Amino acid sequence: MFEHKKYTATGTFSAAFVENFNFHWPYSDRDIFAYNPTTNRYEVSKIFLEYAYNFKNWTMKPGFFKKFPEMQHDIAASDETVDFSRATWTG
Repeated sequence: MFEHKKYTATGTFSAAFVENFNFHWPYSDRDIFAYNPTTNRYEVSKIFLEYAYNFKNWTMKPGFFKKFPEMQHDIAASDETVDFSRATWTG
């Protein structure tokens, strides 16, 4: 059973979550949205939703489980690291 107070009493859980969370998205950030000419609006793309709804794409790095080993059977693990030096932002 999830003990809400145990994980929210301090910022330890939140910090570990942010530091170790990984969402597998192999496409460009530009592929998250797609233009819909019928509505003349941008919408979340179908391919992004496919990845978002597949929980295999939501993982935690091993560092998270070092702090919260009781969750290792509830959340998928990944040793994949993100290379932020290659990341770009075009806003």
